[in-house]
Amino acid sequence: MRGTRRLIRLAALGAAAVAVGVAVPAASAPLPARYLLVTVTPEAGQTLPSAARFAEVTSALEAQGLTVTRGPGLLLQAHGRAAPRLTGALASDVAGVVDSSVGSVRWKAHAGAPVIGSDLLQAYGVPSAPLAPTAPPAITGRTPVVASIQLSGWNATDLSIFAATQGIGDGHALFSSAAQPCQLTQPSICYDPVKSGQYTAVAVDRQPTITQADSQADSEAEVALDQETLLAVAPKLAQRAYFATNGGPTTTTTGILGAFNAVLADVTDGYPIVALTTSWGNCEDGSLAFDELRTSLETTLQKLNAAGVTVFAASGDAGAYDCAPDQGGVGSNPLDPAYSTPAVDYPCSSPWVECVGGTSHPNGSSAPAPDTAWDEGDADTPYKGSGSGGGASTVFPRPSWQAGEPGPAHRLVPDLALDGDPSTGIRTIVDGSPHVIGGTSLAAPTAAAMLSDIVSAAYPSCALPKGVGDIHTALYSNPGAFVDVVAPSSSSAIQPAGPGFDEATGLGTPTWAALAPSLFPLLAPAVCVTSWKRDAGTTTTTITARWAASGAAGIKSIGVAVVSSNPHDAVFKKALPAAARSFRFTGKPGRTYSVAVAAIDNAGHLNVNVADTDVTLPFDDKANQLSKAWSH
Repeated sequence: MRGTRRLIRLAALGAAAVAVGVAVPAASAPLPARYLLVTVTPEAGQTLPSAARFAEVTSALEAQGLTVTRGPGLLLQAHGRAAPRLTGALASDVAGVVDSSVGSVRWKAHAGAPVIGSDLLQAYGVPSAPLAPTAPPAITGRTPVVASIQLSGWNATDLSIFAATQGIGDGHALFSSAAQPCQLTQPSICYDPVKSGQYTAVAVDRQPTITQADSQADSEAEVALDQETLLAVAPKLAQRAYFATNGGPTTTTTGILGAFNAVLADVTDGYPIVALTTSWGNCEDGSLAFDELRTSLETTLQKLNAAGVTVFAASGDAGAYDCAPDQGGVGSNPLDPAYSTPAVDYPCSSPWVECVGGTSHPNGSSAPAPDTAWDEGDADTPYKGSGSGGGASTVFPRPSWQAGEPGPAHRLVPDLALDGDPSTGIRTIVDGSPHVIGGTSLAAPTAAAMLSDIVSAAYPSCALPKGVGDIHTALYSNPGAFVDVVAPSSSSAIQPAGPGFDEATGLGTPTWAALAPSLFPLLAPAVCVTSWKRDAGTTTTTITARWAASGAAGIKSIGVAVVSSNPHDAVFKKALPAAARSFRFTGKPGRTYSVAVAAIDNAGHLNVNVADTDVTLPFDDKANQLSKAWSH
């Protein structure tokens, strides 16, 4: 099994790579050189691996096209363009691999049982946590949507296999010896999230199918991690994945900016997207191309927040040194002293984005637990290694909602943290095979899915949901809703986790049940007319409206308005008690009526729903004569 961190980056973000507003075809380029730090596992009872163990690992890596040299201590240094596969004997002989070309943990031995969706929901206190569906979820145009941005193609059958091997509905432990595909265990509830339409792929300026370059770069694992985490943590919600090119020019309709704009366009068109997750990031390197992209993207992020979309982004996996893989060019040796310059990631550093760091989570916990910060630092090298990204922005000033937190007078990240350590990662399917993956690329979609679960639970199924947008004020106003995260004993971070807010894990791990009351006032009440029809009877003139209503802040009152097609008829309006869910109205033959129901919650928010159809009361006969049985 393999632990992977994929913070997808704009390759060599410079004027040639990103030209905002200028659509210049990107020249094809070879895969970037990779510098790998390979940690070799000593034999039992030994402090260092034997020469034979080093030789065995070296031979296996060289067979995959890598040049290998001996490093200090337990390390081998490997260089080349291959994406190594650690299988067979390497799975036991190698404890971990850091790929400096993307700043990621590529593989790591796993500690204990990998987490599944229900573990995370229970551990982080999601109220009314959605269990795996006992039947295929009914996906409609009113089902809340969690969106993601992808810069690689993938094989969507991985999501189908993930759902099947997870045993959707029967709670089987994925990949356990007793687990079987749900077609064999409970075929009546087995379904395919791809064929059913629960998952939708949106092509921005590239197709979502995997290419040879995607496969060689091994970047499809990022897509699998996002979509499978969303399915595991929000099993009843819809997904929309937006696929854009990575590393080429970006305009308002192409590349990373085009992807964010495509999400905004869909929200504007009525898609009920309540959260967006992205694991793309670029360090705040101060280049002209970065500044141009940031200026354009900030406008889109602000509009997404205003439209009710909460944006989550991964904070990065290089600890305080997120520019490290870019110092001197992609693929530079991570032992270079230039890697010791602190930097944070964008868009995670944007004040319009909820920045999510990573923790090491005690697997299988059924209640909020004191996670430790994910930190694999090495005090003996300038390059910190892998761990939760964090620090102070050099671009954005300190937002008002962060005014009371310790640190420099700039935007601090992350805001919160969830499971991200590959050692405590999640089970996934990549290229049809099981893997265990971690990184803040796991933490970000987990947070997005959990918030979406909360929003979904606040709306009746007949109502069109709308998200809450920016939640920073709610987060920072409720520090008691977080479980503080402490630093591991081995930490060498310059921004170690400590009591209260810190630049490794932010406010800590969320307890969503405690946060929910602060989020609810941001939600407008939900109301929808479920029935508007003439009562039974051949000459009945009464029409009954029935509706569903809910308000996270509590319903204060209901209002009903009936409008006639005859302009001379007065408009009928009536105020009703908060608990009312139906109203009967007497009409006139020959008239057509429409109805609207309004709900006002205790926070003063108003929402109105108009019945999809009108009701016409007929005359008694073809001559339009009224019988005595009709009221007039």
